Amino acid sequence: MVAEIAQNTTLNAGEVELALKVLGQVAERRVAEGQIVDLDNLCTIYPSISSDGADTEADFNANTHIRKVGVRIRPKANLVAAAQAAALQKK
Repeated sequence: MVAEIAQNTTLNAGEVELALKVLGQVAERRVAEGQIVDLDNLCTIYPSISSDGADTEADFNANTHIRKVGVRIRPKANLVAAAQAAALQKK
């Protein structure tokens, strides 16, 4: 994929590889800060938390009430459409 991106841009393969590495680092930092990362026509990456409820905010304890912490990735509509079109063409 790096070579294909380099062929279609003014970047060389090393620059593409570096840009993708930095993109991953920035996305990781932003998700860790609770932010949503929108990657244009690729996907949206966002943190998710599942927890048990508490009667009041004061009763909530993150150490006992949070059950699961994760990251969700939602593909953009163009990728979903491409996957669906490819699936329909397979025999």
